[in-house]
Amino acid sequence: MNETILDPNLFYDSWVLTETQFAPEQLNYKETVFTIGNGYLGTRGSFEEGYPGAVADTLKNGLYDDVPIYYTELVNCPDWLPLYIAIDDEEFRLDKGEILGYQRQLDLKRGVLSRKISWRSPIGKTNDL
Repeated sequence: MNETILDPNLFYDSWVLTETQFAPEQLNYKETVFTIGNGYLGTRGSFEEGYPGAVADTLKNGLYDDVPIYYTELVNCPDWLPLYIAIDDEEFRLDKGEILGYQRQLDLKRGVLSRKISWRSPIGKTNDL
């Protein structure tokens, strides 16, 4: 059964969570929703190419900051996600150009996070990624 969860662009069906439209104002919330992990390491669902305001984190289970704060917080590991993507010498980023089509899926059964994007670059080239 296909169910809408929390917003009209987020659906859950047969172990797969699907986002059908990119909403920059929900960036941090969706990074949390699309977090993947294996019980030892967890990585927020940030975009590999980055996005302004993103909070890219990889956390290790069982390690905590030893800083006097109000609550215990998991230790941040080095950010292993950054990836520079260039198409015909033009940088790909969702905050540049125009998003023509977008889908992000988290397959909870297999532990796979994927995206499909149709993107028009600032100089007008259309790419399906």
